Amino acid sequence: GYYTYTAEEVQRAVTNVGIVHLEEFNIREHLQDIFIDPPEIDGVMRRIGPIADVVGTRWKDLARHIGIDEAAITAAEGRFPDPVSRCTEILTNWRRDKGPDATERALEEALVATGLRTVAENVKGDIWPDVIKTVKDMAGLDWKDLAYELGFNRGTVEVIENKNRDARQNCRDMLHEWREKEGRKASLDSLILALRQAELNDIADKLEMTYMGDGDVPQ
Repeated sequence: GYYTYTAEEVQRAVTNVGIVHLEEFNIREHLQDIFIDPPEIDGVMRRIGPIADVVGTRWKDLARHIGIDEAAITAAEGRFPDPVSRCTEILTNWRRDKGPDATERALEEALVATGLRTVAENVKGDIWPDVIKTVKDMAGLDWKDLAYELGFNRGTVEVIENKNRDARQNCRDMLHEWREKEGRKASLDSLILALRQAELNDIADKLEMTYMGDGDVPQ
């Protein structure tokens, strides 16, 4: 993982190891513009992976809303083969380049502006990134059976399928679209019900064991 040290921490570490010529160097004065407090930057970095995992093929729209230029978008598209890696690259570079302006609020506002309000919830740390990852990793080619149980018609399933060759990415995009369409109706228990109707009981069991052990159903 990533950790950004404060200037005071660096100054203290330098003093502790006895590097005399650096002890006399005022690190705060010279580095105050590039050091960012750890809690804020850690919060952003922790969420980049899960967000990239659910944004899917709309990563370009998100990139534009956080101010990424077309040249950088094209570069990411050429460098990485899949949307998740491209989105991760874009968000990581944005965090690095924008420094203290790359806040959780800024990222959430960009997601909402992109039309990804439910993904914006993940910036606050809800369960859905891990839920979607579990389902996409376990469903395999059976994601289409789940899609039909969630109310998708054959034509829509074919459109999603044609976007990617990877069944996991197709499943992720389908679940994201389901949540966008259903809004608050897209609860964990409705997903588990659809999984059981699609005879994907192993996935339903795993979600129940992970998130419903205390008897409460996360909404």
